[in-house]
Amino acid sequence: MAPFTKNTDAVIAETHIRDLTKNANSGVSEAHRGKYLGMIENGTKNSKGKATGADYLKELGVTHVQIQPNAYELDTHNSTVAFFNDSIRDGLKGFVFSTEDTGFASGKPNTEGLILNNMLGCQNPEGISKGSFCTNGNANVKYGNAGQIVNYVEIHDNLTLSDKLNVSLFGKKTDDELDAAQKTEKITVSKLDDSAVFLAHGVSEFQVGQEMLRTKGGDENSYNAGDDTNKLDWDRLNDAEYADNAQYMRGLIKIRKCNAVLRVGAYGTINKNAKVV
Repeated sequence: MAPFTKNTDAVIAETHIRDLTKNANSGVSEAHRGKYLGMIENGTKNSKGKATGADYLKELGVTHVQIQPNAYELDTHNSTVAFFNDSIRDGLKGFVFSTEDTGFASGKPNTEGLILNNMLGCQNPEGISKGSFCTNGNANVKYGNAGQIVNYVEIHDNLTLSDKLNVSLFGKKTDDELDAAQKTEKITVSKLDDSAVFLAHGVSEFQVGQEMLRTKGGDENSYNAGDDTNKLDWDRLNDAEYADNAQYMRGLIKIRKCNAVLRVGAYGTINKNAKVV
């Protein structure tokens, strides 16, 4: 691989070894399903011949894979260690500890300032309004540059984005309870969530399956729920709307990788190139 020296060039996919390939429709050989060897198996396809596993991640444009478990944060102003940006997560889809809460992408009013601050790398400039502050649990936080910010809307904790939107938009617990119009609306909101993450300054991260609206049946803490809940359903890529959402994320990643202005770390350079309309 070519040398990798800049955090903001990273597009990180988070996954669990077992979840990624345990499903038979991953196309991974039975002996390797749910194991380390399954994760690096090439040529795997789902029931309709669509790429899965490592080949699929390459097609998406992922640069790094984060395997569970993960470290959380290190409070060092000049560190190259980055912090999970819970602020953009909650700002986009709603507070994770309230399943009904909505966010910017799902229609919550008066959240534009918060999302703007997040997308400009959580600079938290002097005089910013309280509701627009990137707190991440610390009201006095000041980052050194956008390379310390890992932007995401779905990660291993809490409801998946799809399950969160089912509840917050429609009061439903499962995909099966949605009608066709609700499913389409959920995917539209998901695309706005994804756009904010991949077009924001900082490091981009997503949980594998988010791009195909992964569901865990409404389970928000599935660490002990077993394979039926946690294994990735690769046949969701056979659904035209979910496949379109995955293709949309692939396009966002390509835009990000083709435009260096989206991968700037220094706040001064970001502000020189960004115009708030």
